[in-house]
Amino acid sequence: MCDKTGRITDVNLGFCRISGYSREELLEQNHRILSSGTHTQDFWLAMWHQITTGNAWRGEVCNRAKDGSLYWVDMTIVAALNSEGQIENYVSMQFDITAKKHAEAMVLQAQQELIRANTRATQLAQEAHAASQAKSEFLANMSHEIRTPMTAILGYADVLASEENAEITSQQRAEHLQTIKRHGEHLLAIINDILDLSKIEADKMTMECIPTEPVQIVQEVASLMDFKAREKGIDLEIRLETSVPKSIHTDPVRMRQIVVNLVGNAIKFTDRGGVTITLNYESNEHALRIAVADTGIGMTAEQMSKIFSPFAQADNSTTRRFGGTGLGLRICKRLACMLGGDVLVQSESGKGSVFTLVLKCETNVNQAWIPAGFFFGATCDLPVAKDPSLLATPAPSPPSADQEPLRDLKILLAEDGVDNAKLITHFLKKAGAQVVVFENGKLALESLTIDGTIDGALKVPEVDVILTDMQMPEMDGYAFAGKLRAKGWSRPIIALTAHAMADDRQKCLAAGCDDFATKPINKQQLVATCAHWKENAVRSPRANAPVCDHLSNLTEVFASQ
Repeated sequence: MCDKTGRITDVNLGFCRISGYSREELLEQNHRILSSGTHTQDFWLAMWHQITTGNAWRGEVCNRAKDGSLYWVDMTIVAALNSEGQIENYVSMQFDITAKKHAEAMVLQAQQELIRANTRATQLAQEAHAASQAKSEFLANMSHEIRTPMTAILGYADVLASEENAEITSQQRAEHLQTIKRHGEHLLAIINDILDLSKIEADKMTMECIPTEPVQIVQEVASLMDFKAREKGIDLEIRLETSVPKSIHTDPVRMRQIVVNLVGNAIKFTDRGGVTITLNYESNEHALRIAVADTGIGMTAEQMSKIFSPFAQADNSTTRRFGGTGLGLRICKRLACMLGGDVLVQSESGKGSVFTLVLKCETNVNQAWIPAGFFFGATCDLPVAKDPSLLATPAPSPPSADQEPLRDLKILLAEDGVDNAKLITHFLKKAGAQVVVFENGKLALESLTIDGTIDGALKVPEVDVILTDMQMPEMDGYAFAGKLRAKGWSRPIIALTAHAMADDRQKCLAAGCDDFATKPINKQQLVATCAHWKENAVRSPRANAPVCDHLSNLTEVFASQ
């Protein structure tokens, strides 16, 4: 019971039990001693308005007990009138409903959790459906992408092999072979995309950080892509908006991969105008930017939001018209992020796109710079300066390639695949090399020892370079290279492998190899690699091979070719 001011004038034992206060502690106290702060001011104003007008009020109130805990009551308040009909005091009847409120709260929480779970389940179902649909579209696209070049490869191979088509001209034969080669390269690009993305998504991709010349890489890419641009009748240009560092520290293989993809896409989606590769260095951000701008079909904002997703292109019509796996840009962005940078995009439908590779790179006072300028293609020479305002003497043009860059180079090839061995031997001999072939590492090693066993000491080497497959029976390339190095072999060993990932390269180098070439074999790359090691026929970090008076029986093998 309270008086008109809210002062407590009487309580019963039940009220003392649920509030935790004794009767003496409550008497003469303002009712606010029980306030929990749970209810709003409007709640209390509405209640007081009800009871001060002589009407009864009923509601659920949260109070605070003496020990600080909260409890809920179902409260009814009525006004007690005096003989003159005026309010004398207020009588409150309260029933403890704390357990009920806790139960309601638990039910409400369970309902909310169920709603959240249902929402999440719906979201997951939608994501799973979208992922399933994307993967189904991807597999269908992959089937098309793989079967299309395979159809051309097998079909034209059958035409060349058929006796009924013996009357085809030499020009037609050359065109058929070029078609087979072109589609084989396209098929290899598809496989590489799938392998790269799998490696990235599994966090198995490793990166190097070595001195790299970005302008040289851009020139190489432009030189590689210039034929495709000219084939479509569009221009391919390179522009240096600012002076840029001659060398930065990054992974040159992955940087080249990104630029090749961006330039290749720009050419693919451009039918008129051209493609411009622009380089600039932002000193405030310590960032090198390589922007690839085209005048092609462009994209809408919605299309741009999807292009970095796996298995996606701007839309299905793009896939049908231009082909491709929809993996390239996803791979580029992930690689750029792993290099500490990013790939950004700006585009307008019908007006072209600009994809920008951003790489963080610090410079120093001794940094060599390539000054701003404009030039075409990838064959021009660029002046280099220690400071952006001072030009140095232009670097000399590289010498023209010799018709037989491997002339007189003696190569031992360990390769168990008969067709591959024939093909590699053909490429090397056409470049002027002398080649002897062994079908596994064991036979190759035995040919290099004095007593013809794998445990024997090495002979005086008559081989300049060893080219070895890494997956062979009897003795693979890893064991072959390791045993050679253990015996003191000091000359170059080049690994050949179908495993094209960065850690596979590292595994080959750790086994004792000096360099690395992937399968399928690229003739130009293979010859260039061997030519490089022709000039570095003795590995300085390795101990020299043991010298003895015995002549290698390989001399007769080479002489007989």
